[in-house]
Amino acid sequence: MTTFDNREAGYEAKFAHEQELQFKAIVRRNKLIGHWAASKLGISGDDAEQYASDMIRHSLKRTDDDDVVEKISQDFRAIDLSYSEHRIRQKLSRFMSMALEEVAAGA
Repeated sequence: MTTFDNREAGYEAKFAHEQELQFKAIVRRNKLIGHWAASKLGISGDDAEQYASDMIRHSLKRTDDDDVVEKISQDFRAIDLSYSEHRIRQKLSRFMSMALEEVAAGA
């Protein structure tokens, strides 16, 4: 194997590792926002855990955050809870920072 081949293999391994960490962080973030939203909706216990798991499933459907934001927005509107999509996206951003730290600490 040449030096170039070794370098290429190293970059591929690094890319794969970073993608795995990003995926884990998104899953963690959506679990965090699911628990946050559940608490705002008055959901607790096993039902809150189920709601958070639903957020994870929503994130796997699409590559962007729109599905998760839309789901939370609809659920909030159903109980007349006033939260703009912008505020929900801000929460997503905060939870992503937390999730990246948690995933990096566990990696």
